[in-house]
Amino acid sequence: IVQLKTHRGHAHELVPQRSIHVRNSWVNPGALHVTDTGYVLALSSREALKHKQQTETTMEAFHPKTGKLAGMWSLPTDVDWLTISGGGQFLFILGLRPKPWGFELWRFPTPAQLQV
Repeated sequence: IVQLKTHRGHAHELVPQRSIHVRNSWVNPGALHVTDTGYVLALSSREALKHKQQTETTMEAFHPKTGKLAGMWSLPTDVDWLTISGGGQFLFILGLRPKPWGFELWRFPTPAQLQV
């Protein structure tokens, strides 16, 4: 995950400012969100139990000034989590439940440490 900034002298061009987090997998579209307080949230998924075809997904929060990991929360494993959004006191996470097949929109309270 790379933080971008405006290029000096080229207001419509973005350049890397710093690396926030290095991971061995790519981030899906919609899997990043910036909170009202500046924390960067990322959904990180990996196959947990291949024989049960489940994925483990965590929501990672990165500090707005340092870029360091500020917290990590596990999400239920019976849903494939796709995108994250939110504002104020709540986060909204869209997921796909394989059995029975269907999309689900979950609302989670924003963790207290991310609201300051």
